[in-house]
Amino acid sequence: MSELASNDSIYVPILKWKRGEQGALSQLSSTAKRRLLPIIEIPPIPYDYEKAEFKKTIDSYLVDIGKALEKANNTNRKFMVDLQLLPDMTMRDGRHVIRYIFDEAAKKSITVVPVVSSHDSQHYINAVKGICEKKKSLCFRMVDADFGNLKNSITTLLQLYNIGVSEIDLVLDFKYISQSNINTIVASAEHNINNIPNIDRWRMLAICATSFPENLSIVKANTVEQIFRAEWAVWNELRKKSLKRLPAFGDYAIANPKLLEMDPRLMKVSANIRYTSTEWWYVHKGASIQKAGFTQIVAMCANLIAQPYYSGETFSVGDKTINDCASPTCLKPGNSETWRRVGTNHHIEFVISQLASHFAP
Repeated sequence: MSELASNDSIYVPILKWKRGEQGALSQLSSTAKRRLLPIIEIPPIPYDYEKAEFKKTIDSYLVDIGKALEKANNTNRKFMVDLQLLPDMTMRDGRHVIRYIFDEAAKKSITVVPVVSSHDSQHYINAVKGICEKKKSLCFRMVDADFGNLKNSITTLLQLYNIGVSEIDLVLDFKYISQSNINTIVASAEHNINNIPNIDRWRMLAICATSFPENLSIVKANTVEQIFRAEWAVWNELRKKSLKRLPAFGDYAIANPKLLEMDPRLMKVSANIRYTSTEWWYVHKGASIQKAGFTQIVAMCANLIAQPYYSGETFSVGDKTINDCASPTCLKPGNSETWRRVGTNHHIEFVISQLASHFAP
């Protein structure tokens, strides 16, 4: 195996830009922030199903994006931003959304790296080209449709944006995978990585995937279910291969690539805690929130901290919250946003610690 590039030990999570994930980033340790290079997916504007209209305009929806990025910033003050979940929109002043986010982040001395792919609209391409005239820095996010001829897809994007590989973060995104197709994913990743042109010159190379399910219907109420972290197994298998360059590890934290947007009047949500361990997620699932509320979280936390896979209250801010909420005197057990923040915060800290153990001198 070849010598590792210096940035291959970083962690590249793909996170939907919601308040739970934003809070998780803001509460990370300084060590974790130094090793983090996230891809931020901006979700669509929330929809008001009763009024049959969007709750905000695009301008009001993104008005505080610079402040939010600043609050959640990593030590490198750099985010890769992907708009694939957001309609191709223009701000009131005529700027494309990606240009607006780039400009607002720059006011806070934060670098936004636009994420581009093989299926972007011409409107988006033109906006990104305008950004590249000011600062040449991109992320190429390649997916299944590209893996049949990855070299051709990469060459097309390089020519389109007239940019060198040293100014690009290259991400191979396998999206959802399962334990049963680990060997297939490893073989595909190995083949594609070893056929990437000028592999040592790219600014960063990462492989991302997740085996976290689209929803938790597979977990029965008031039980604890184990879900195998197949993406972590894939990355560890790749470490054993003769790769020209080992990619950085990436995943979707404690979420699935699909965005679940439903009419809240029809949703039946159960209390749950998503907790990451070495090879598994442990999903502690309670009863319906509509029936049992969030007070049930107290007993769920008490159960979790008694398990051998609990990392301890000092491991992360998320773990401290779990420990505090395990007390019968806990009066504010939070809500769905709270427990997405808790689980994501613990997950990121856990993955960073795993990577640190692999790359320790």
